[in-house]
Amino acid sequence: MSEQDSTKNTISQKQYTLLMKRIYKVLLPIYRETEVESELHHEWLLDSRGQPEISQVILGKILFRIAHWWSTNIDIDEYIDMLQRVYQRITYKRVYDVRNESQSDFFPQI
Repeated sequence: MSEQDSTKNTISQKQYTLLMKRIYKVLLPIYRETEVESELHHEWLLDSRGQPEISQVILGKILFRIAHWWSTNIDIDEYIDMLQRVYQRITYKRVYDVRNESQSDFFPQI
């Protein structure tokens, strides 16, 4: 997979799909790949408005929408907490220890 051009401030449909699949694996009680693929295809058509990429602003709105749907209350602190918990469960982390020049990889617990 190629690296994203960080100067563009956009994400492609492939990047969107990979991110949303990880998020849905955390949120959905039953994750069915074929159903998620179909749903994400339709969501991409709506979110991208026919464009090949979406902006980070649109991505922020999508994440807000997810937080709103999956939170119990309409409360910004709850939205932040929910998104942080999802982020922690989908993010790969590499930690470097300069004392002994080692690294440890921590994979998400989806």
